[in-house]
Amino acid sequence: MRTIQRALLVTVLHVATAGCMTGTLSRQAGPDDPAPPPATDAGMRPVDAAMPPTTTPPEPEAELPCDVEAALVRACSTCHGATPTGGAPMPLVTRADLLRTAPSGVPVWQRAEARLAEGTMPQRPVTISAEDRSALERFFADSAAPTRPAGASCDPVAPPPMSDVGPEALPCTPTHTLRAHAPGDASRPYPLAISGDPNQYTCFVFENPFPEGTEATAWAPDVDVERVLHHWIVWGSDTAPAGGRDVVPCDVLPTSDAAFVMGWAPGGRNVVLPDDVSLELRHRYYYLQIHYYDTTGAAENDQTGVSICTTPTPRANTAGVLTVGDVGLFIPPRGTGEGEHTCRGFRGEVNVLSSSAHMHQAATSFRSEVVRRDGSTALLSDIPVWDFGDQQVTFQDPVVRVSPGDGIRVHCRYRNMDSSAILFGEDSEDEMCFDFLMVYPISNVSSRLCVGLL
Repeated sequence: MRTIQRALLVTVLHVATAGCMTGTLSRQAGPDDPAPPPATDAGMRPVDAAMPPTTTPPEPEAELPCDVEAALVRACSTCHGATPTGGAPMPLVTRADLLRTAPSGVPVWQRAEARLAEGTMPQRPVTISAEDRSALERFFADSAAPTRPAGASCDPVAPPPMSDVGPEALPCTPTHTLRAHAPGDASRPYPLAISGDPNQYTCFVFENPFPEGTEATAWAPDVDVERVLHHWIVWGSDTAPAGGRDVVPCDVLPTSDAAFVMGWAPGGRNVVLPDDVSLELRHRYYYLQIHYYDTTGAAENDQTGVSICTTPTPRANTAGVLTVGDVGLFIPPRGTGEGEHTCRGFRGEVNVLSSSAHMHQAATSFRSEVVRRDGSTALLSDIPVWDFGDQQVTFQDPVVRVSPGDGIRVHCRYRNMDSSAILFGEDSEDEMCFDFLMVYPISNVSSRLCVGLL
């Protein structure tokens, strides 16, 4: 039994790092993702080459009602603007955008209506007000037919503020930046060229640039080519990269000791730790994993990175990442399944700063919570409708305290639509059930990996 558990533990360490996170926050192109818009007449109707020439001027393009236009700006423009970013497959700005037909044969507005009803759009951390939701629901209920007169103006609406994101918005001066770069030359940008699959995962390797004892106090995304950036993650490892290379495919990330350090996706914010908390930086190597997503195939030179503020003297509490999950998964053919594990055995009080859930494509919902000794619970993360393409970090405000004798429980649900069983594994066709929790002080955690084996 001990031999089996040891083998399973090695497997967990392998798949819970690089294999796991090659899907983390990833946005896979799906059958309902719209194709590039067809050539249109006045932005509305597909051009028919067989139509006889006419001298009649085209009708003005119908415009969205003001309340619908405002709702799209506030809830969708972060990613679905006129020039989509963060891997978003289409703009959601004009009525023509909503009337275009997806490859599945349904209009884009019907997909938006379904995602809104499911609760999977807008994606976290963007929220939608009751007023904006009502405006969109009324619009969809009338088959996206309501318009306003062409040329009629609406009051201007400000998009969600993003000025608080980036190194310049940090309350400190970054001391280190880990940045995408050309192989063998950290001063040159990375020459990105995507063909075939629009997803590309590239890992940029850095020998530990942090002096001994240094810890992180804040970090921010330093985005270069916003159009192609889906997310980035920083992994720590004491294992040298294969062949000593400084740019490698992420599927060769050393997995025997790799640990999640920090991550970001479009829509996320800067991270500034409390004044008495700093994040451990104890690894020999750091791997900056960038998920690029581009359906155009256009070449880009990218220098996206993460800027980090540090302190040479650790603060009163050192934070780290605790992984809680279940690897004993079995989802029967054409059936449903669950995964659950409760982590206990804390040496002292622990404070949970953030939660980052991770499952795959058969997952339907996720929940993690603190289970008190008296049976009461404190919620950490509740995702009633799981979206594999939207996996972000949830920060606790205020932090959630865990006392000795308490536990942290992770619960995952799945629906298997295939004719064969689904087991735990690193491929997207397999399944996982993990929560990556930033906690402090990390010294009160018995093991950074706490999983149910069987």
